[in-house]
Amino acid sequence: MKPFNIYTGPFIMNIKVSMPSNIALVKYMGKSDVQRNQAANHSISLTLPQFQSTCEVNPSNEDQWINHPHTPLSHAEQNKVFRHIKMLKSFFQYDQGVQITCYNNFPKGVGIASSASSMAAITQACAQLMAQQPIPTHQLARLSQQGSGSSCRSFYHPIAVWQDEHIKAIDCPFDLFHQVVLLDSEQKKVSSSQAHQIISQSKELPDRIQRANRRVEQLLQAIQARDWETMRQVSIADSKDMHTLLEQHGIHYRTEASHVFFKQLDLFQKEHRLPIMTTMDAGPNIHLIGQTHHKDLMDAFFKKFQHYKVL
Repeated sequence: MKPFNIYTGPFIMNIKVSMPSNIALVKYMGKSDVQRNQAANHSISLTLPQFQSTCEVNPSNEDQWINHPHTPLSHAEQNKVFRHIKMLKSFFQYDQGVQITCYNNFPKGVGIASSASSMAAITQACAQLMAQQPIPTHQLARLSQQGSGSSCRSFYHPIAVWQDEHIKAIDCPFDLFHQVVLLDSEQKKVSSSQAHQIISQSKELPDRIQRANRRVEQLLQAIQARDWETMRQVSIADSKDMHTLLEQHGIHYRTEASHVFFKQLDLFQKEHRLPIMTTMDAGPNIHLIGQTHHKDLMDAFFKKFQHYKVL
């Protein structure tokens, strides 16, 4: 179990780093420490190496963001990046400017955790530029977390477990495939950060924390026991739980299109005994996770419903 693209070499310039996204199987929602982006509850995620953010950074006379045509950032998003870079400069005692750009090979702001992969890539690239010595993975993950909480999980694979101050990688007992059903490619109206802020003030959060932490333990036990059905059911239940809580506070990522898709998939699963894990992050699109020997059946579903766009 090795981290992705972890820098172990000497100080160099003209840095280019790619880091993966991740999808939480048990999700965190709400923060116990806003300054450090510390999650209110434990979480487990599957790392998604097919979805990558790439950061390019060079020394410069002043800090400069270069918008990439495929992944442009708003002024507010650029400010968030530069606040993170300011923190990294202070940590590494780096007194030069940086010229930086970051782009994805997948849509941003649609529930595929682009903020996690991009902040992980930015942190990794800046560490390579600014540090005078190799930086341990756990420290890079903690630094990245200050920019985007869930980005700390992108440093570990194939499965990341984040419990309080501890993040670790564990093996997956199954050979899995992952797909995203892209129901809506428009950037979501309520960002993940905004959702966290709202839920952090919710009276329902303490109960949600208990349920999520209990599911993390159930999922860890199921992984150890190689119990796919329990893994699947626990993750599905947690996704529904989180989105129900969000909807109670006026945040609707689930749409009529997602409800229709789930009905179609449920009927197909019952007919063909297809044990697919489904989950939704803070966005309108649906993640499908299954064992590779069921991929042909999943392909048959999309052959029947050809109007769906699948990543």
